[in-house]
Amino acid sequence: MSENTETTQFSIPCRYLRTNKMFHGAPDEVIDESEAGMFWCEKTRETFGPDGECVGKSDCISDRSCYLTY
Repeated sequence: MSENTETTQFSIPCRYLRTNKMFHGAPDEVIDESEAGMFWCEKTRETFGPDGECVGKSDCISDRSCYLTY
């Protein structure tokens, strides 16, 4: 038997990341990017962040200059 060596990396998305599912799901529900629909940035109120890059759960991470954690 071989063990699965694949690891799942968890990162906390930016506090300004928004999606409709946040307003219709349970408060502590994990947002699945494939089911969430469109994302937007609460700071710009657009589908791109203050740095001009796309917004999404896997995009809005600590590597970005506009990222802000809770």
